Amino acid sequence: MDPLISRAAGHIGLSLPQLYQLLPSELTLWVDPYEVSYRIGEDGSICVLYEAKPHQHHHHQQPGSYGGMLTCKNQMMLGRASPSKNYIMTVSS
Repeated sequence: MDPLISRAAGHIGLSLPQLYQLLPSELTLWVDPYEVSYRIGEDGSICVLYEAKPHQHHHHQQPGSYGGMLTCKNQMMLGRASPSKNYIMTVSS
């Protein structure tokens, strides 16, 4: 268990046994610049939890943008390839 995940769980009142009970046994979570993704199981689909664009001088949302939140459905519709795995965290019980 990644220490940052267990600390975050503690901040919201979850114990480690509760956290292990709530999370899938083969969860892989990784953080790339401007993107957080996960996969459940070795052969599971990759889903993007959060995606943002680098800060720009204007704050207007681009047409067709998903506001930084991509679901697996939106990801499939965009034809997204697998993200790079620069930072990987695996949870196993």
